Formats: sequence, C-alpha cells, structure tokens
Amino acid sequence: MELLQEIESYWTTRTDGYSEVNQKELAGMQKAAWLKVLTEHFPQKEKKDLRILDIGTGPGFFPTILSEAGYEIDAADYTPGMLEKAKENVGKYVDHVRFWREDAQNLDFENETFDVIISRNLTWNLEEPARAYAEWMRVLKPGGKLLNFDANWYGYLYDDNKREAYEEDRKNVESAALDDHYTCTDIDRMEQIALQMPLSAIHRPVWDAKVLRSIGFTEIAIDQEIWKTVWSEEEKLNYASTPMFMIEAVKPEIETKKRVTSYWSKRSDDFMKHKRAELHSVQAERWMNEIHRFLPAERPLKILDIGCGAGFFSILLAKEGHQVTGVDLTPDMVERARFLALEEGISEDIAEGSCRFMVMDAENPEFADESFDVVISRNLTWTLPHADRAYEQWIRVLKKGGCLINADADYGADNFADTSALPKSHVHHMVGNELMEECETIKQLMSISECRRPAWDVQALKYFGMEEVQADTELSSRLYKEKDEFYNPTPMFLVYGKKKR
Repeated sequence: MELLQEIESYWTTRTDGYSEVNQKELAGMQKAAWLKVLTEHFPQKEKKDLRILDIGTGPGFFPTILSEAGYEIDAADYTPGMLEKAKENVGKYVDHVRFWREDAQNLDFENETFDVIISRNLTWNLEEPARAYAEWMRVLKPGGKLLNFDANWYGYLYDDNKREAYEEDRKNVESAALDDHYTCTDIDRMEQIALQMPLSAIHRPVWDAKVLRSIGFTEIAIDQEIWKTVWSEEEKLNYASTPMFMIEAVKPEIETKKRVTSYWSKRSDDFMKHKRAELHSVQAERWMNEIHRFLPAERPLKILDIGCGAGFFSILLAKEGHQVTGVDLTPDMVERARFLALEEGISEDIAEGSCRFMVMDAENPEFADESFDVVISRNLTWTLPHADRAYEQWIRVLKKGGCLINADADYGADNFADTSALPKSHVHHMVGNELMEECETIKQLMSISECRRPAWDVQALKYFGMEEVQADTELSSRLYKEKDEFYNPTPMFLVYGKKKR
C-alpha cells in the first residue's frame, strides 16, 4: 500500500502536465488514428450493446475519443485528480462515461461485466501486473477482448545499450526543438518508482503473452509496430528507443464450449458404435476416394485430424501408412478414438501407420507453426464459436504447400429435430429428443449458423492466404447413394485450400 500511495501521489502531481500531453495528441491526427485502431478490434456488436472498461484512464484519453464517437465507457483510475481531469476533458460527452476510482489489480466490478477492456501505458506501473491481468480476465465476459497498449518504458535503468538509446532520444528531441516528455517531469522520482516495478526489467511483450496464456486467454496477438500508426512525429522522436506495442487477447467462450463438450460426451458411446460400423462399410472406401483427390503424393504424410471424434478419419489414414494426430475437445471422444484405433490394430507410437489422440481446442491447436502436411476435418466447423479463427490456426500449423480438407454441411440452415424421413436404423433416431433439442440450441449459439456455406468458408480461406481454394457441393451425391444408417440428410460439401509456398 505504501508504494501504491507513492504512485498515486506522483500521478497527482503529474495530472495537469499529463493532461496537456494528452490534449496535444487529441488535437492532431492521432485522435482519428486511435479511434480506427480501437474500433477495428472491438467485438462485432452494436455500440449500445458494447460495455467498455478503460483501466488506468488517466486524464481520460480513451473516453474522450470514444464518447465523442457514440460509445458508452466505464473509466477507472486510482488517482482522484486524474479522474477529475478526465471528467473535465470529456466535456459535453461526460454523460456517456461512468468514472470509478479503482485499483487495477483489485477491481470491484462483478464477474463477466465487460465486452472490452482497454488500457494504455499502465501495466508497466503496477506492482502485480500478473494479478491485474487475472482481474481483467475475471471481469471480461466470455468472448470478451483485452486491448493493452504499453512499452518497455524504463528498460534503460537496467541496460546500458538502452540507456544510450534513451539519451539519443533526448538529444534528437532537443535538436528538433520539441517538448521533451521525460525531462519536463520529475524524472528522478519516476525512476525511483520504476525501479520498484517488476516490468521495468522484463522483456515485453513476450512476458505479457506468456502470462495471458497461462491464465487462460486465447487468440493472443501482438503488434509491435502499432506506434507507427498512432504516434505523432513528436512522440516518435521522444520514444524512439521504447516503441509502443499492442497486445490483444480474447477470453474464451468457456460456457459455450462446455455445452458443446457436454453434448458430445453424452453421445460418445453411440457415436463410437456408429463409427465402428462405418469403418467396415462402403462409406469408408467412398470417403477415402474423396480424400485421395486432394492428398499430396508424398508418403507418409503428417496429418492433423482436427475434431477427430471417435477417430474415423484418423484410423483410415493411419491404415494407409500416414502418421496421424487426432485432436478433439471432448475427452470422452478422445478415449473412444483410442479404443477404436487399438481395436483396429493401429499403434499410438509416433511412426508410419500410427495415430495418437489428444484433447485439444480446435480453435487453439497447441502445435508449432508448419507442423503438418495435411489438416483434415469432418462435421466440426459448424460447432465452433469462432470458425474463422479456427481456419486461421489450422493454416498456421500447415507446412508451406500443405493442404486443408474440410468436409461439413450448412447445418445451421437445417433442422435436426425432424427425423421422420430417415430410416429406423439411422443414428438420429438413437439420439433422443432431449439431445436433438440440445443440438438445435447449440446451433443457434454459433454465428456460423447465420453464414451462407460453403461460400463463407471459401472466402475465409482466401482471406487467410490459401490458394487453389475450391468448394465441392456435390459430395453428398457421391457419398450417400443409399438412405441407410450412415445417410446424412443435410447435403455435405468439401472445401479445399493449399498453403502458399
């Protein structure tokens, strides 16, 4: 608390000067640049439905920009003087902003309150930044987003090379006859505080990404050149040796994914029996005929079967001598896949003609870049909250020249609950009304259910840089020639893309 009080005291003395720096930014081109950066990364919601928290608001830089643009904002800071100055700076838009005195490391907000948390130039100034990140995750809604802008501001206190670069910045600012953002402050006092802050001596944003991942954030992205977009020429000279980075992270939609996992857990036994029968039916040969149209000629291939379920594709591909990794979010499905592979004589050893199975989120595969020759999937994308991000990650783990094969259907436009036209032996009759209704509910939760497919898939693959992208909408006519237990009443398609070399 002593250090926190010293930090508050320091920033109280800096209130007017720091506000003047902010006002200079807002008077220039930076205002529009910052608004564009922020809104481009906000979740896709109407302004009125988006709840935003600006942590460490200072003299109200972000609330001034966003309130004028029609957003409602909660602005938090520990220094009362800063909050008063922020209210003054927001001016006529003050009714759009709620102000709170809050310690960023111990927030008083309820769990899952905000859609977005934004912060600028704060985390370096925290005694417990990891605790702060955990708090920010707590108050974010599932699917909510964190945008943090910061820099290695006081690394020069620990590194001689950085010290030289910092001193060069001071000379360049003086030569250009610009305001020096350091020497116009009580620099000695600030440096004494910085020496007590853990992040002053840590290489960032590598540290931030590691901590965010460890506490459960996903889709972590770093932009180390954001300063080029949002800084004025004066700022670029002042801070040339400490470029600002942006780190973006998403709180996973745990509840939705838990619901999906629970649904497939309940179906895992019957699903395994169905896949066991399908492995020894004419469907297995038909599926392999379709897959062979796209597989690279090399043998053996390293293949990722993503959303492997009970291991149907994994087992068929392993029998052809490939080294297959099957992943699924549902532990019960992975267990059934291992059992079925063993039953079919497939080894889990990492070798030719093998398949190993792992519990893993399809939207966040934990593999290194360019690990696989082929990524393949069947009937998965329709169950994903962020199918576009899944595609991006699948492409990431593909080797250059590797191919992506995804067989799915526009299930969102269909109604699974009507089973009257299906044969009595069909799997949908075995599921039961309760699970069929749950499946319908899950579909309604997925944004992909509102997309036109496979047109959406083709567009997504092209957007992420795939080439030779194509969609085959006649897949079902070749696969399902009989209306039997394996028949899929929803027309399936296959999308294919190749990663650029």
